[in-house]
Amino acid sequence: MINPNKIIVAQLTGFYELGMGTLVFDWNLITQVVGSPILVPHWALINMLVGFLVFIWFLTPIIYYSNLWSFKNLSIAVFPKLNNNGFYLFYTSDGNSFTPNVSQNALSSTYTENLPPVSLDSTTAIANYLTFASLASLIVYTILYNGKNIVQCFRTSLKSRENNIHCTLMSKYNEASEWWYILLFVITFILSALVCHFGQFMPWYYLFVAVPFTFVCLLPISIIQATTLSIFCLFLSQE
Repeated sequence: MINPNKIIVAQLTGFYELGMGTLVFDWNLITQVVGSPILVPHWALINMLVGFLVFIWFLTPIIYYSNLWSFKNLSIAVFPKLNNNGFYLFYTSDGNSFTPNVSQNALSSTYTENLPPVSLDSTTAIANYLTFASLASLIVYTILYNGKNIVQCFRTSLKSRENNIHCTLMSKYNEASEWWYILLFVITFILSALVCHFGQFMPWYYLFVAVPFTFVCLLPISIIQATTLSIFCLFLSQE
């Protein structure tokens, strides 16, 4: 950081804060989020750079120093921290931290209702909002720019797409029976429901929402990853 004695300057320029002006030569650190900039198209890199500058370096300080939702009670960027037992720390709106009891009994509704409300720092809040906005924009982008092509591909077989070398090569192999996919889906769905129920992760019937949601997002995320080589899109479906 430029001047650790000044809080605002330290928050804006600190390596574990917003990192404005930070110069890094570690290639692993540079490529851990967006991948190798050599492989990603230049227009995708410019898009990510502009988005980062606007939302992280411009919008985040505004909502933080205006104390929106009491963001100033926490650091401008709170990285995940662990306690002595290796469990994640959560923060409340007054800046205090706590660690929930992760035992089986702690997952009861009575225990969770008595937990203090968790507060997010400004950077994490912006990132979460951008995640939901990205999901909506992915679907809209796919419909507008690839909708006709997707419909056409569903209506035509592999053998009829003579101008596509990938389809030509794939048409030489016998297709797997659909009952294989149906059987695999049924088995994995049942196993997922059992894990959710007996592992007390979430109600098993939530899978009826999670599975269709993942199915809808699969194609848009695949298109974006194929055209931009951005692995960040994979995290959206996991969220």
